[in-house]
Amino acid sequence: MLINKVVLINIIIVTIIIIATMIEAGIVYDEKMNAVRITDFPVDMPCTLERLAKMDKTFGWNQITYDKEKSVCTVNCNLIIGTNDGTNTILRIGGKDHPEEILVMKGNVYISPYWIKGENKGNYWKVEKKLNSLVLGDKKDKKIKAVLKLAARKTIYCGRMPDMKKKQWGGGIYIYNSEITAIEQKPGSKIGDPQRGNLYFTGNVELDNATISWVKGAIYGLLQGYRKEYLVKNTAFINVGTALLNGGQFATGCKFENCNTAVKDYGSLNAKLIDCIFKNNKRNWILDHTNNGLTCIDCTWERTELPNTIKSWTYKNKTRYPKFISKRHIIIQVVDANDKPVFGAQVKIKPDKPGSGFPEHKVFKTGKEGKTPGKDNLAKAPLLTEVIKTATDTPDKPEIKEFLYTVTVAKDDKTSSKGGIKAKTSWVTVKLVLK
Repeated sequence: MLINKVVLINIIIVTIIIIATMIEAGIVYDEKMNAVRITDFPVDMPCTLERLAKMDKTFGWNQITYDKEKSVCTVNCNLIIGTNDGTNTILRIGGKDHPEEILVMKGNVYISPYWIKGENKGNYWKVEKKLNSLVLGDKKDKKIKAVLKLAARKTIYCGRMPDMKKKQWGGGIYIYNSEITAIEQKPGSKIGDPQRGNLYFTGNVELDNATISWVKGAIYGLLQGYRKEYLVKNTAFINVGTALLNGGQFATGCKFENCNTAVKDYGSLNAKLIDCIFKNNKRNWILDHTNNGLTCIDCTWERTELPNTIKSWTYKNKTRYPKFISKRHIIIQVVDANDKPVFGAQVKIKPDKPGSGFPEHKVFKTGKEGKTPGKDNLAKAPLLTEVIKTATDTPDKPEIKEFLYTVTVAKDDKTSSKGGIKAKTSWVTVKLVLK
């Protein structure tokens, strides 16, 4: 009987320590917001879904459950990650113990800013940066693949509290080899806030080999701007209203599929996409507000249900003429009369008209295979402008400039030229014989 009492006392002590540790770190239920809020979980000790469920069970909130066998956590209320009190808060989904973990959200996810005007001293660009972040997957381990499923008309507010009109700064969302989607993947159950159907990624964002799907509206705030923590790479946007909206956009290796409008300019768009695929979208792009528009490098696209839009816009007596520019890398191969590769040949490329932006005086050199640099050396590979479409004063009738190029190769006393070359396909090899 004495042993049982000792064991019981030890269990109670351990339980008290665990609860005290969690309370100190901060996992509480906010009745006013119908939310579980977590605070003060730094990078080296992030909060986990299992820990959330344990706290719910301990305090009897009846909001969070965890199926350990299936690695599925269900949250029936809102979830708030972090606050602006100077602490770091990380919630991680997916880990070595649960490599395919799933979070099912019946409420909204709020990733709190670390600076709010009037509540924090100083200016946001001077204060110490804190991490209030949601992390799906692991940057260094591709085997870890997490999923966040949202109920219909629910959303993510990253870096902003939605009912607050004060200026806010901070918050981050990091998705590696993982996915954000709807609980029910069908048109009537798309995710996004009730007013506009948007997800709000206004903080720091990294998307690497991610998938975002079944979003009714736009992924608002997903733009490069001057944020250092920004990466959009090898990511699929599927069944999304608008994937890239406004601002400075930079994305590589991405896929835009079944979107209403993959890239939309509603003000300040300056987008550069590299090696991206546009597939089965109603529109690939709408360019109708800013001069910079959209530049595609080595991208592919299909015919759309509705025509892509390129038109001018006049505001306060100033007219802007958006542009669409397509550029493609090519490879020049130089061989001799016996079809053997020529090493060290000089390659010059000249466009048939001005305006392509190609540096005519640049000289390329062939390597051991007689070729100019390829994908393994992008900075030195020839990049040609295929077409420039510039809006005019006539709606949807842009000025179109297509370019042809003449390639001249030389080594020692031998030269060869070929004209009429068009950058219609990326990484096509153009072969010239030195004579």
